[in-house]
Parts: sequence; structure tokens; C-alpha cells
Amino acid sequence: MNLTLPELLLTAFLIGLCLWRSKAALFLLWPVSILVFPTARLMIGFPLYVYDVIAVVIFACYWKNILALRWSSVAIPWHYVFWTLILVCGLIWPFIIYPISPESAWVSAHAIIAFLSLAFGALLFYDDRLESERKFLGYGIATAVIVLGVIGLIQFGSVETSQAITNFFYRDFSDDSFFMSEFYARITAERAAGPFGSPNGLGIVGALAALMCFVLIRNKPLLIACLVAGAIAVMASVSRQAMIAAVLATLAYFIFAQARQKGGLAVILIVMGPFLVIAFLGSDFAASTLERFSRWDTGIQEDENFTARYVDGPLRLIEAVRAYPDIILFGTGPDINKLYSAGSGMVGRAQGFLSIGYALFFFQYGILGIIAGLWMHIQAWVQLRFMPVDLRGKFAAILTAIVTFYVADNAPNTSESIAMLCLLPIGMLAGQALKASQARAVALASQQGVLRAAPRPFVTRQSPG
Repeated sequence: MNLTLPELLLTAFLIGLCLWRSKAALFLLWPVSILVFPTARLMIGFPLYVYDVIAVVIFACYWKNILALRWSSVAIPWHYVFWTLILVCGLIWPFIIYPISPESAWVSAHAIIAFLSLAFGALLFYDDRLESERKFLGYGIATAVIVLGVIGLIQFGSVETSQAITNFFYRDFSDDSFFMSEFYARITAERAAGPFGSPNGLGIVGALAALMCFVLIRNKPLLIACLVAGAIAVMASVSRQAMIAAVLATLAYFIFAQARQKGGLAVILIVMGPFLVIAFLGSDFAASTLERFSRWDTGIQEDENFTARYVDGPLRLIEAVRAYPDIILFGTGPDINKLYSAGSGMVGRAQGFLSIGYALFFFQYGILGIIAGLWMHIQAWVQLRFMPVDLRGKFAAILTAIVTFYVADNAPNTSESIAMLCLLPIGMLAGQALKASQARAVALASQQGVLRAAPRPFVTRQSPG
């Protein structure tokens, strides 16, 4: 979606207005740009995406705050870890083994910017002075999920509308491309994809964005609108993994939430549940959803999507590692699929690509990559104990959905929109853990100082006899 001159001027004006009036409002533009307009870009020899520009502008405004964060073993700065892996696996090692193209630098820079989401999340939950930034971020995600819900609603079931939406978001593609074909329009009319090019993309973003609103939005009518819009996006996408993740996230919320919160949600489900089920069964979503799940009637292993993801994919990875053992140490970089033209060796390595997020950590960054990816998620679960009790269940729900998507798809590693929604809450947990652990350390040091400074009791020594 190459920006026209008026669109480019409008984007520049909005960024400039935020910098002039309130830099906190950049956190409103950022989620809207990456979740609603992920294809918006300016071609200057390479694609310069709007959301990358806004992320860099935010970093330029808050870099001192970000670098001032005092990290510890309680919260490892995972963005620094993955920045190092991206540079080593995406630039330094490829430069040694085969001629890399200039696009390699762009791919690595693109991936480094994606991991800024971790830093932003940590900063927003570490620094209590950034209340305005947190509010703007919540409103930005709320705006995005409501827009995506509307897109899913109007795209589902209408070939004409689906074609119009595709023509808008992919208007720079040639007329003979797959996205411009009537076949793609019919696919997305049966399973809405919105601006993401994949129905699973819309479903995953709808689910994660709604869960993020559950954390960030305090206004109840707006929160309900976000949850409804997220549910519509998930149903319109007919994404089984998004639906399963939503169910598992609800169960996790019941396990970790306060009793009062559990009771409130239970009452809502009991009262509204029957009406929602009837509304769903009477809608056009029901037939497509039931057809998708009916493919598991003869066993989940008989589903071609399941075998392609969990059987064929790992076998391809094993063959790629056998042919190129250095993948074990250095992986293939953040996005080798964009670099086919660099040489036949790179094409051979790319054959190991698969659709399991955790395995992609290994494919992209080698053995250290998968260790870092698993450790990052395990530490996030441990950091739940530092969250205020009223947020603990909500973040448990988000983490459950994130883990589900890393098990079920490659999108958390390859889609910037989904990566943002997966990394942002992990950063928030890290920031909260840092703040809480440092507050405890200060309180303990203060208490020990008081004990050391306390006067010793005066004891008189009596004379014998």
C-alpha cells in the first residue's frame, strides 16, 4: 500500500502534531498504524513502513528513559538479547558464508524495530509518570480492534466488498498478482483477512488486541465494544487457533483472577451465554466455523493443515539442518524468505521454514534463539507474581493466548502486527517486575538501615555485693 502524496502529508502532519502538542499521543498512532494499516509504506528503494517510522520516532523521544531502566535477573532485557541475535545471525554470519544483498540490512533493521515493542511495554509499566502514554496506547489498540471488527463484518460473505478491501490495502500489487485475483476475493469472503493477507492474521490480531484492551481500557462501554469487535474479527476469520486461544485464555483468567472478578465474568457468561450462542448459530459465521472444525471429525491428524504444520514442517527443518549444519548455531536470520536472490545456498536454507513459532526461534537464530524464546516466555509467567492482583488474571489470559499462537503458527515471528501484540505484554510484565523488585529492595535496605541506626539499650553494670 504505497502512500499517495496527500496520505504521506497527512501522516507527516499527524506525527508532527503529536511531537508539537503531546508526544504521548504517538502511542495512539503507533498501534493504529501497525494493526489497521500494516501495509502502508513509502518506497525509497526499499519499503519504509509507517509503523516503523512511528516506532523509531517514539524511541527517539523516550530513548533516555528506556536506557535508564535498571535490568536484573528478575527481568532480562530480551530486546537486547534478540537485537544481538539479529545482528549476528542476520548480518555478521551471512556476510561470512555468502554474499548478502543490501536488503539484508533492511530485513535486520526491520526486525530490530519490531523488538522495540518489548522496550516500550517495559517502560510504560515501569515508569508511573507515563500514565498518559498508557492511556493513549489503550485508546490506540481499542480504535484498531473496533476498525478490524467492522472490516471483518463487512468483508465476510461479500466477494465485492472483499475485493474492494484488498484493492485498498494491496493497491500497489499488479493486476495479475494473487491478491488481486477473484480467487483470493472468494477466499477472504469465506474467511475474512482484513489488511493482513491471511485469515489467521485477522483472527490472531482480533483476539490479542481485545485481550490487551481488557488490561488497558477502564471505560466499561468502550471495553465491551472492544471485546465484541475482537470476537467479530475472530469469527469472521474462522480461525480455529484464534478461537481455541480465546477459550484457553478465558480458562486461564478463571484460574488466576480474583474471586470477585471470576464471579463477575461467570454471571455475564451465565446470563449472556445462551443469547450469544443463539445469535452465533443464527449468523452466517456458524456454517463456516462448524465446517472448519468438522475436519477434525475423523481425527486431528487427518487434517492436512495439521500434518503440514506439525509433520512436514519439522521434517523440512531437519533436512535443512542436515544440509547446512551451521543453522544449529547461527540460524538463518530474521527473514530469509525475503532474500532468495542472494544465492542458491540461501534458497536451500530457506526450505527449512515451518509454521511453529517456537521452532522458528531455532530456525531464525539457532540454538540460542530457541533457548531465549522459551526462557522469555517462562520468565513472563514467573513475573505474574509481581503484577497487582487485579491484573494478574488478565495477563495470564494474554500469556496463554500468546503461547497458543507460538505453538500453532509462524505469525508471531513473521508478522510485525502480531509480534507487537505478543512482545508488548511481555515487556509490560518485565517492567512491572523490575519496579516491584526494586521497590522491595529499597524497602528492605531502608528497614535494615533503621535497625542498624537504632540506639543500643543502655545497661548499667552493677558492682558485686
